Amino acid sequence: MITFESALPFITLLFGGFIGNRLALGRDRRSDFNEVANPLFESLEKQRLCAESGSFPNSANQTTKESFILLLRKTSKFKRPGLNKAVDDYLLAKKNCGEYDKDRYSFSKPEVLIEAIEKVQRYLPHK
Repeated sequence: MITFESALPFITLLFGGFIGNRLALGRDRRSDFNEVANPLFESLEKQRLCAESGSFPNSANQTTKESFILLLRKTSKFKRPGLNKAVDDYLLAKKNCGEYDKDRYSFSKPEVLIEAIEKVQRYLPHK
């Protein structure tokens, strides 16, 4: 007959293996998220700094909705709608932060772009 004292090491081994597996999966998810989020955060931070200095960040022209596809896949389903809204607001802010005047772009409202960039960056914390 198996006693509790003889089964306890086996039970703790299974429990420890289960907990270790869960922790490893969490670490892998964080690592995958950081691989995608860090380059986007860096690009947005450079754009924010450029906008704060008063000039339109040319790299913003290459940042499109497609730039955020992998990030959306790595974001939880609960945060995804907020991230989608922040990205849409960012794309709209790029259009609304200035205007063309005689074939020359005038960057007249940097605060609109800066605020939109900061909203997107809230979804890109280093984990």
